Amino acid sequence: MVSSPASTVSVIHSLGLKGGKPFGFPLVCLNGARGMEIRPSGMKYPLHDNAAQTTPTGDVSPTEVVGSLRFVELFHEPVPQNVAVKALGLAKELRLVTNYYIGHEIHAQPKEESHFNLTQRYTELTGTQIVHCDDDYGALLKQGLPSKLVVLCDSSELDCVCSKLKEALEGQANVVRGSPPFFVEVLNKDVNKGRGLELMCKRLGVTPEEAIAFGDGDNDKEFLGVAGRGIAMKNARDAVKEVADEVTEWTNAQVSHLASCTEQNSSSAHSIDYSFFL
Repeated sequence: MVSSPASTVSVIHSLGLKGGKPFGFPLVCLNGARGMEIRPSGMKYPLHDNAAQTTPTGDVSPTEVVGSLRFVELFHEPVPQNVAVKALGLAKELRLVTNYYIGHEIHAQPKEESHFNLTQRYTELTGTQIVHCDDDYGALLKQGLPSKLVVLCDSSELDCVCSKLKEALEGQANVVRGSPPFFVEVLNKDVNKGRGLELMCKRLGVTPEEAIAFGDGDNDKEFLGVAGRGIAMKNARDAVKEVADEVTEWTNAQVSHLASCTEQNSSSAHSIDYSFFL
């Protein structure tokens, strides 16, 4: 099991499964940002064609395709309006910019140079384009509730911003310190990767105890805790390592470099069975 698309290749190779041998178990990319942030350029292994998408109503619809990749939506519980309004208001008070996720788009209202720099950094990180708005997110709130909000800030302010959001929202949201450390995520209080893993295992007909999970960020804590074996990357935060059963000897960057070198000398193509997104 893989906690984020960016580390998919790293984890594949950290398992030592190279040289054309089949995995022998389903390999899954579990992503908390829906399909928009998984790009073909970042996923070098093909997906099977047998996945189906589950809509928020529970109906099964044709598989969604992003580039050459296919995705399964496990569940979608947006941020309640009162929580979204509070979070947006606090971000404005702190003179910060917020990314508003709705459908398969990200909207933001950058006003200062630092805002534009941060939204550009987020675009480079995720490979997504951000649509600019100019009405304090008013039209978006009328259009629909956000899947999540991402408050962008300087790394030096991150812990303070995270604490202020948690205090203001009073347990009504899942507030997560971002990685890399320049943003804070605000999610529905019942949304986390641990719950996603439970639903994914149910769909695949296995138990969470049979799953191996890899992660490095604060949003991976529940994920590693629910899995039968939770493995933290060497570069993971201490809070993640504390809930993990094991810590790898390598960082994501080190293993990605190894993966790149290995791929140049291998003609094998491993297959990712599903890519689930929340």
